Amino acid sequence: MNTIFFSVCLPVYNGEKYIGKAVRSVIGQTFQDWELVIYNNGSTDSTSEVIRGFQDNRIRIIEERESVSKAIPAWHKSMSMARGTYVLMLGHDDWFKPDFLEVAHHHIEKHNLDVFSGWTDSYDPQYRFFEVAASASFIQSIPNAKREGELWLFDGKGYIEGFLRDFEQGFSKMHLSTTLMRRSLYEQVGGFNTELQYCAESELYLKFANAGAKFGFYWGRSLVNYIGIGEDRRAHYMPVNRKYHDFYRIPCILLEEGMVDESAYSAMIDSVNKDAVLQGFGYSLFNLFRNVHRYTPRSRRLLWYILAAFGAAWSRTRQIGNAVFRKMLHYAST
Repeated sequence: MNTIFFSVCLPVYNGEKYIGKAVRSVIGQTFQDWELVIYNNGSTDSTSEVIRGFQDNRIRIIEERESVSKAIPAWHKSMSMARGTYVLMLGHDDWFKPDFLEVAHHHIEKHNLDVFSGWTDSYDPQYRFFEVAASASFIQSIPNAKREGELWLFDGKGYIEGFLRDFEQGFSKMHLSTTLMRRSLYEQVGGFNTELQYCAESELYLKFANAGAKFGFYWGRSLVNYIGIGEDRRAHYMPVNRKYHDFYRIPCILLEEGMVDESAYSAMIDSVNKDAVLQGFGYSLFNLFRNVHRYTPRSRRLLWYILAAFGAAWSRTRQIGNAVFRKMLHYAST
C-alpha cells in the first residue's frame, strides 16, 4: 500500500455552519497526496449530513454517537487514526489556502523538517478579515534561527529558548491548524496531553523541541484561515480558573523535564500570576455587563466605553490582553 504523505485530522462537534468550507479547502488543494480523517464527536446538528455529502475516497468519517466530553481527547483520538507520514489538526471552522499543502510539502522535503508551521489569517464569524495571527516576536526571539528565503529554520533548543524569551506574549506560538508534524514524532512523544484543555498544543510543541525536532516556519504569507472570534470561541476564554490551572502546568512540566532551571521557572510563574490577575479582572468586568448591554442602547454605549478604556490600559500592560479585548468589543457590538 502506498504511503500517504499528509493526514488532515478534522474533529468536529456541531460544526454544520463551517465544516463544509473546511472540507472543500482540503479537496481543493493543489497538492493531492492526502487523506482527510473527519471525527464527528457526537454532533447533534446536521454536521453528519454535511460531511456525508462529500464523495471522495480519500475522506474517512468516524462517527461517535455520544460526544467525548472534552476537546483534547477528541483531538488525540482523531490523530490516532491518521496514516500519513505527516499529520495536522484542522479546526472545523478553519480552512486552507489552495496551495498550503504544496508549499508545506516543498519545504518539508527540501529541509527534512519534523514540524512545519506559518502565519494564519483570522476572520470573524461573517468571514470578515480580522488580523494576521502568529507570533512574530517569538520567531525573532529564537537565537539560532536561520532564514532561507521565505522559511525560518530552527532546532528544538532554539524553540525552547525562544519560547522562554517570548513567554509573556502568550503560550501559543504556532497556530494548530497551520502546523504539520511528523507522525512518528507525534507518537514518540505521546501525542496531546489529554489532561490539558487550553494549552495542549503548546505543551506538544515543547515536547517536540525537547526530542530534538527540526522546525520550519513559513514567513512569506498566510497559508491558513480561521475564525478567530465570535460565539464559537466564547468557551475558549472561560472559565479563567481552569485556563490558568493549565497555564501553571506548563512551567512545571518544563522544570520536570529539565528544559528550564529554577530561575526561568520562577520568572514564568511570576508572569502567569500577573496575567491571571489582569484577566480575572477583565472577565469579571465582562460578565458584569454581558447581560446589561442587551437591554438599552445607553447601557450598550456605556459598556463599549468602559471596555475601550480598560482595553487600552490592559493592552499597554499585557499584549496578551489584545485578543480578549477585541473579543469583548465584538461581543458588545452585536
